[in-house]
Amino acid sequence: MTTATALNLFIPITKVDAAQRLVYGLATAEKVDRSGEVCDYETTKPFYEKWSGDIAKSTDGKSLGNVRAMHGKVAAGKVTAINFNDTDKQIEICAKVVDDNEWKKVEEGVYTGFSQGSAYVKRWKDGDVQKYTADPTEVSLVDLPCLDIATFSVIKADGTTEMRKFVTVETKRAEPTNDEIVAKANEMAKAAGGGKLPVARADRGTREGRRHVAPDAAAGSRRPAHLRCRARLQQPADCRAGQRRVPREGAGGRGT
Repeated sequence: MTTATALNLFIPITKVDAAQRLVYGLATAEKVDRSGEVCDYETTKPFYEKWSGDIAKSTDGKSLGNVRAMHGKVAAGKVTAINFNDTDKQIEICAKVVDDNEWKKVEEGVYTGFSQGSAYVKRWKDGDVQKYTADPTEVSLVDLPCLDIATFSVIKADGTTEMRKFVTVETKRAEPTNDEIVAKANEMAKAAGGGKLPVARADRGTREGRRHVAPDAAAGSRRPAHLRCRARLQQPADCRAGQRRVPREGAGGRGT
């Protein structure tokens, strides 16, 4: 039974026919892949035969397999020939690239190989080697990095052949955000034995980012005038500013 786990096996492009937009390479081979596993040719072959046969039947023989770009949604072309090499235990394909943008990447050496998009049917240990059976769903053109010395042959429109180098595609890392920088700084401060770094504030009208509150009058300095006035108004009338209570004059005159 096929598992839901997807797998991709990278195989370098070997030849390109510029006049007919054909790309030659391997769909899979019994060799150690980038994950340290080996696709078992004998048990995988029937699944490739079924995959190619089903597509040939649904397209009236116009395609022997679907070819995509970077395992994405772009239908880059189709498999026009497939050969099961039992001697070398590999499946060889020829793909025709019909999408203009994808073909330009082939000609410029951006795409460096094929990658089978498939699922594990089964996996097992063969001595120290991890083997698996693959059930293909598509073959993709991919730009996985390869050796600097790796080349592929190009058959030009005039029939001449030349060797070209693949282009190394570099992925530019996005600039870190402010939050990421602060988090990293706090991590480094913690590792150094310090605490969390202070976060600067930017409140308006202050030089240091926070309002300065004057010490109490009891601490030896006077409070701001508006606070003194508020405290004065909140005191009872007979106690304001330390006033002494003076009795009002009655009808009979001032008391003695």
